[in-house]
Amino acid sequence: MKGDIRVADTVHVDTKEIQNYCHDNKIELYDFVHAAILQTYLRLAGDYFDYFTNDKKVKVIDFIIESINVYETIELPFEINICSNNDSFTVTYKKKKLTNELKNNFLNCIRTVISDMILKEYVYDVRLLSDSEEHEIYKTSTGKPIYYDEKKTWIDTFIKNVEMQPDHIAVVDINGSITYKELDNLSDIIAYYLLENGIQINDFVAIKSERRKEYIIALMGINKAGAAFISIDAEYPDTLCDYIMQNSGAKIVLTDLKIKEILSQYHEHKVGNINRSNPDGLIYMIYTSGTTGNPKGVMIRHKSITHCSTWIIPYLRLDNTKRNLLHTTFSFDASIVDTLFPLIAGGVIYIVDEKTRMNLRLMAQYIEDNKITGFSSSYAFGREFLSRFDIQVDYVMLGGEAFLPFKKVPFRLINAYGPTEFTIIATVHDVNQDKDYVPPIGRPIPGTIALVLDCFMKPVPVNTPGELYLCGSQIAAGYCNNRIATERNFISFDNGLEFYKTGDLVKYNNENELIFLGRIDRQVKLRGFRIEPAQIENKVMQFQQVLECVAAVKKIHGTKKLCLYYVAADRISKQELKSYLSRELAEYMVPEVYIQMDQVPKTKNGKTDFNKLPEIQSNNNELDYIAPKSNLENRFCNTICKILDLDKIGLNDDFFEFGGDSLKCMELIQELDLPLLDISDIYNGRCINKIITNYKKRIGKVGTELQIANMKDSEYPLLGAQVHFYNIHNSFASNTSCNLHGLFLMNKEIYAERLVCAVNKVIKAHHAFGNRFYLRDGMVYQKFDSLYIKDIKLEKTTELELQNNLSDLVKPYDIFSEPLYRIRIFQTEKDNVYLFTEFHHLIFDGYSFSIFWSKLSEAYHGKKLREDQYYRFLYHQKLAVEFSMGEKPVINENCIMPFDYQEANCVKTEDREDAFQFILPLKNDKLEELCSRYNVSPNALFMGCYLLTMYKQTNKKRLCVSWIYNGRDLSFTEDCIGLMINLLFVNCQIDEEQSIYQFLKDVKMNIDQSLSDSFYNGYALRDLLEDPICCFQYQELMQDDSNELFKERIELPNPLFKPAYFWEFEVKNDGSDISAACLFNSDYYKKSTALNFLKEFENIIVKFADGIGWVKDVFNR
Repeated sequence: MKGDIRVADTVHVDTKEIQNYCHDNKIELYDFVHAAILQTYLRLAGDYFDYFTNDKKVKVIDFIIESINVYETIELPFEINICSNNDSFTVTYKKKKLTNELKNNFLNCIRTVISDMILKEYVYDVRLLSDSEEHEIYKTSTGKPIYYDEKKTWIDTFIKNVEMQPDHIAVVDINGSITYKELDNLSDIIAYYLLENGIQINDFVAIKSERRKEYIIALMGINKAGAAFISIDAEYPDTLCDYIMQNSGAKIVLTDLKIKEILSQYHEHKVGNINRSNPDGLIYMIYTSGTTGNPKGVMIRHKSITHCSTWIIPYLRLDNTKRNLLHTTFSFDASIVDTLFPLIAGGVIYIVDEKTRMNLRLMAQYIEDNKITGFSSSYAFGREFLSRFDIQVDYVMLGGEAFLPFKKVPFRLINAYGPTEFTIIATVHDVNQDKDYVPPIGRPIPGTIALVLDCFMKPVPVNTPGELYLCGSQIAAGYCNNRIATERNFISFDNGLEFYKTGDLVKYNNENELIFLGRIDRQVKLRGFRIEPAQIENKVMQFQQVLECVAAVKKIHGTKKLCLYYVAADRISKQELKSYLSRELAEYMVPEVYIQMDQVPKTKNGKTDFNKLPEIQSNNNELDYIAPKSNLENRFCNTICKILDLDKIGLNDDFFEFGGDSLKCMELIQELDLPLLDISDIYNGRCINKIITNYKKRIGKVGTELQIANMKDSEYPLLGAQVHFYNIHNSFASNTSCNLHGLFLMNKEIYAERLVCAVNKVIKAHHAFGNRFYLRDGMVYQKFDSLYIKDIKLEKTTELELQNNLSDLVKPYDIFSEPLYRIRIFQTEKDNVYLFTEFHHLIFDGYSFSIFWSKLSEAYHGKKLREDQYYRFLYHQKLAVEFSMGEKPVINENCIMPFDYQEANCVKTEDREDAFQFILPLKNDKLEELCSRYNVSPNALFMGCYLLTMYKQTNKKRLCVSWIYNGRDLSFTEDCIGLMINLLFVNCQIDEEQSIYQFLKDVKMNIDQSLSDSFYNGYALRDLLEDPICCFQYQELMQDDSNELFKERIELPNPLFKPAYFWEFEVKNDGSDISAACLFNSDYYKKSTALNFLKEFENIIVKFADGIGWVKDVFNR
């Protein structure tokens, strides 16, 4: 006790009453007082059950006797001395070891404890506060009164909104939008289908949907049918999905495909308005972590949502002018804030797609582009996002974890708290951004009681930690098919009120706001998800040879990580254990760090000693450390060290074990700024060297150590665009739709024999000409066949004979029995030399023409040609498929030019054409000036003009256009002849109030974004679309080399040609003239439609050149 500052206080009590009690029960006065001290102090400190049983039937006298021994083993921060006048005792305490709050509360509570110990039979009935003090606590713990129509559900309110604003936008996703009326009608169809299939009141229906508006349609339809929805995350393992379906009894799962099938099937039905929802019925169920190894299904009633919406809509100031961003996962209850409440308020929901959701930069751009007014998210995401990007919204609501201050933002920042079992939110606090403090979780929401109780379920004084109990209309209906857990956590008090036992440790501060202190049990929240370590441990113990385990959250380099400590009969690798848990648990519950131990540390009474679990140390063992060597390796390692605040990290170190998580992944991608680096590269690789390897595979660096000859001898399936053109060939096998042909009159100075020699050199240098296709087991394969490389011979003919046979030159290919190129060189009696070329699209694309003529010129002038690496490209494409490196692009709408003819071939006229072209009034010097002015490429400039033209023709603001990407961005592909193009998809939203500069900036950004999808087979996606999507192409032609070889190109008759497209648009730049062309299928479009489109495109180009400032000026509105 030496060195302690000791202070004394006097507590006045009726010691005579204590002496009488002690006399009657034959105990010593000091023993009674010591027992009262122990009970008061341990209950206020929250340590009572560390020393005493939690049996409610323990009598006070038995407790006093038991405490005699316990008192001797505990070093208390104070001593008691009974005064000689027998009406008080003195408390002497150590100031350094006792906070003022605990000291004051102890002095206040000891009198009530002593009084109740004398009056009560059982310890469990002993209170800390008097009647008047408890009454004040109840007043402090009760939110403001709230009034609403208890007979209504959220569906009733939504239907009213439909009547008032039927054409108001309700939901927006990456594919488009729907109005309130459309949402009402479509959800009625879902409800009708469910009722037709036997769904009853309070049945459960599961939704397994991507981030699309179909999710909103489905959940509303489920509620209209009187059922409750369950959101199942697409990432959940099969075992978890099976458990949810079995536990809930859900008989129907609505996937995106199923929803679309239902809407299509019943589209013509007049189903009428359906609303079987009722206030006491269930609205949804969300599964949360459970202690038994399986999650618990929390059932929420309609009346809880009605209660919550009544206070939160005015609190967030929601109305029909607001645009709410839906960012959180659908299986997370916080998503309800940005799902149901905006629709109740008459606002708009913006569902951000998964790719944008996981990219901070794209998120910021999305919020700006769509003028988002507010959203909610986990604290972890919100802190990272708002610390890095400046956005303009009305509010951001964060929750799910303890709130620590970060940079000031120019809008409302709300700290929200609420367990799933109390319908999302129980307390809120508006963060004072001018104050340096740790924000509390706030006051109870209206109509809610938030009591802080001790281990005896008795109220505690202000500034005293205790467990939070919640009461009000937002309380859940319990856990699905789990009576024991329901009875344990949903408790009826003596006053008849039902409370939810949260398990959260909190206290009221002097401002009567709740401060979150942690969990009473071991449950934790990580990245906004609630995790029950016991559930993880239960699953681990089912793994063979595991004898004991402990799951715990530890900080590694300042970042919380879920760690697993385990003891096993034999060595178990973390890969084995992690693979097993990944199949059994949700992704967020799979531990990231694994430590095998000889034994788990224990306390004296045999419990796990969590304080003695070893801290996770970075792997700095120099024997294991592999230093980065290449520039790319150094760039990765240096950036990761910066993000994770490390001194160094080696190539074999695990990014996640050193502190990485999903937010750090996004930050890493942002900082590295490498083209095509994807979050999947990091998650699938984990270790730095594997991340780099995955990235190299993605950008085509893999395989460089293999000999090109080996690649050339390998067999490949149809890849990329080849699938598309093979299907076209099969559909029109008797025509020449896939043939690219031309007849060229060569310049007079060209020698025929020398040209023949040059052509043969080009053929031998480009492997695509040797591509042989064959069928095996119903699959098409391709392989290099040297027999397909044939020497071209000079053919002597006459001018008349050549003219008479022009129609015979172009003919269909049998792709399985002949080379897919035809090259013929004719020399006539006038010494005119003609070069005829015909290539099948399976081995040749539009960009190949420029390469062909360039290489032909080089060969003609005696330059030695190097063999190209087309098979290396095929090898790379094959890897892209095998490693699933392509992510499915997102499409706004399948926007097409409206058909002139609704039925194909319904009109036959003499002037039908399939292309129309003219020269644009724009020269390259002016083009260069425009591109410099707007800081865009010619591709972006012309695509912007095309999108504005399409908007004027279709009146659709949300557009998507495909564009042809030449696929030759890798160094070894620059001179490759072959089919290497792909279709990429650019989404655009037209805003007439935008400046031209901002509009083109957005187009440029969207083009850049589309490049991240370059590994996905865009042609295959277009083929699957219900409506054909328009295609745009900009080409810079290499005409200089070809002009010196040929004099003119002769048009060939092609009666067997049938367009394989509906509407395509091309801009070509040959270095001199810039031309625009509409390629259209005359079965569906008139020539005049294409002509008008071209004229409008030209008009917009002219306005751009004139320097108009705003998009609206394009249309003179």
